[in-house]
Amino acid sequence: MLAALACHPTGQRLFAEETRTRCRRRQAGPLLQNRAHLRSRASMDMQLVQTIGTKALAAGAGALLLYWTISAVKLVLNARGINPVIKQFFTQVASGRIDAAYLLTTKNYRSHVNRQQFLRFLAGLQLNKYRNLKSGRPRIQEDQIILTVKLKAENNEELPLDFTFVKVEDDWRVDRIQRLAAA
Repeated sequence: MLAALACHPTGQRLFAEETRTRCRRRQAGPLLQNRAHLRSRASMDMQLVQTIGTKALAAGAGALLLYWTISAVKLVLNARGINPVIKQFFTQVASGRIDAAYLLTTKNYRSHVNRQQFLRFLAGLQLNKYRNLKSGRPRIQEDQIILTVKLKAENNEELPLDFTFVKVEDDWRVDRIQRLAAA
């Protein structure tokens, strides 16, 4: 049959095409093997990227955790001594020793707020109606520590105040007192 097709003009074309197809298949064998090899190599590369990515993510999380821990320890160590100053400040005010409370402030505060302004500020707060004091979490801002203090009245009314502290020599001093909007 091949001989009959070979004599016919269309048969020659068919035979030539069949031969070319066989040759292509033989040549494509290694090519298909190469493609399979490339696919498996790409798969291994993706696994490698995923492994490296996972390790990089874990290292980043570890670094972040270390930074957070160091910051928390630094905050706790730096904030020691602030709560006694707050307690002393309100004890002085409650017992009527306003001058002693005023002296717990920094020279910078006293240069901007004179004694009369300090008295008016305290009178405006109406501190005599508050019974409990709750301090929040201290925040470090440069060389200052800011502490939000909430004074609570018996009727659950709250008066939030931001106290800014600065270390003067080895002692904490009040550098600013700001009344906040009630939550």
